[in-house]
This record gives sequence, C-alpha cells and structure tokens, in this order.
Amino acid sequence: GAVSFRIPESKGERTRARFSAYFAAAGKDNLAVIRAAMQHMMTDKVGVFRHETGLTEACQELRELKERAGATRIDQQGLAMNQELVTRLELDSALATSAVIARCALDRRESRGGHFRDDYPERSDEFNRHTLAWMETFGEIRLGTRAVNMSIFEAGGPFAEKFAVIERKY
Repeated sequence: GAVSFRIPESKGERTRARFSAYFAAAGKDNLAVIRAAMQHMMTDKVGVFRHETGLTEACQELRELKERAGATRIDQQGLAMNQELVTRLELDSALATSAVIARCALDRRESRGGHFRDDYPERSDEFNRHTLAWMETFGEIRLGTRAVNMSIFEAGGPFAEKFAVIERKY
C-alpha cells in the first residue's frame, strides 16, 4: 500500500520567510531592469576575457543588484499563478549563480579552457584542480578544492592522449 508521511511544520519556514520579505518590500525598482543590468555586467566583466579589476567590480555590483532586488516590491501578493513571484525567484537564483561564478573566476589566477585572464595569460599547474564553492548567505562565498581525476591519463592505453594537458593558444 501507499506510504504516508507528514512533513514537519518547520519545513518551508525559510521559503515562507523569503516570500514574506518579497511581499513586504516597498521599493519601486523593476526586476527586468535589474536582471538586464546583471546580464550585461556579467557579459562585460565575467565573460571569456577577464581581468581582476573587472571581476572585483562584478562581485561588488552583484551585491548592489541583490540589494536592489531585495528592496523591490512584488505587487501581486498571492501565491497561485504568480508570475511576478516566479520572476523574483529566478532573479535570486541568477544573482546567486553569478556571484559564485564571479568569485570563482576572481580566485582562479590563470587562463584555462574557454576563459582568458588578461592579467594571468598563462595556464598554471597550481590550478589543476576542481573548485568547489558554496554560499549560504549572499556574497559570503566559501571555496574548496578537489583533485582532478587523471587516472585514465596516468594508466596509459589507447585513449590516454585525449586526457593530456593541451596548452591553449590565443
């Protein structure tokens, strides 16, 4: 038969508090304008070609955009079929993702793969690792690392050369 369970009352409190803050905000900014500003800034400062100055500015501008979004009121106050609420949630997600990307790009002082740092044009073995990032509070991003699994390359065999480090030339 069917298994029944009860979700504890405390579950969803963070979401309810988040929605309440959206509905209680009094600012008259426009979420679409904030989103467009974020998109343009990310393209300009955190795109393929990067520099520490632009990345540092991007991190600060994202905090400012998050504050603007946080102060922007949602006019439609209900939960059912509330496209404005969906737009606000999507903006929060995009701002958070952008903040992590910008912070990780600032930390990686090298050029690798599809990204080029004007101030660090060479690839560096120091960064031959995965970067792990997490953020519980907006803007407070913690970074960790994990080793890259090079076992296929190290074992040799017919496809090992496909896993070799290939220097990128621009």
